[in-house]
Amino acid sequence: MVDSPPRAALCIFADGEKETDAVIEQLSTALQREQKLWLVQEISLRTGFAFPVPDMVHKLYLTKELKGEADFIQGGGNWTISDRVVEAIEDLEPGVHRYWPVDVFNKDGSLAGRWWFLNICNRLDTLDLEKSKVKGKLKEPYGFLVPDFIFSLNYEPLPNGPELLVCRRDAIKNHAVWCEYRLQNSTFISNTLKERLDAFDPPLTGIGFELQTGLS
Repeated sequence: MVDSPPRAALCIFADGEKETDAVIEQLSTALQREQKLWLVQEISLRTGFAFPVPDMVHKLYLTKELKGEADFIQGGGNWTISDRVVEAIEDLEPGVHRYWPVDVFNKDGSLAGRWWFLNICNRLDTLDLEKSKVKGKLKEPYGFLVPDFIFSLNYEPLPNGPELLVCRRDAIKNHAVWCEYRLQNSTFISNTLKERLDAFDPPLTGIGFELQTGLS
């Protein structure tokens, strides 16, 4: 137990290891003056599992200039999204996903604004294995028996190339964004959500999407 919880967790997005080390050393000194407990780590909320929303606001310090009002800030395994992306997801799939508040700071230390870490809370088994062109087969990635949910498929996505994965239409019905049960580090969005994002005015910034799946 600790006397009090941390007020902020710290995430660093930098260009290289040396720069990251320098930033961490500088910020850690300041943080230790402000609070007894602080944390520097990279976590992935894109696994499909729901995590409790912390009772604190994260702080994200950029070491590269933020170009405009970015809708997506990628790094550290997380998707950091803007208010309007949150609204688009919630309009299509209300109350399913979770959003961790994060204050984003520019390279000069000024506050850029409030964004959100997206905790994707759908972990779906949607693949039509008979029709998907996957390389390899089901495997146990760690070389020993593990729970079935950690099994994965090997596949090699070809950007803008032939469809390699085929999803079952009935399995993705009414879902906006999800992680695939049989694929590691995979995030999928529905055509409906993509259409919403493509309709943004001003246009969506910070991320692009590639068609890599078909429907059966």
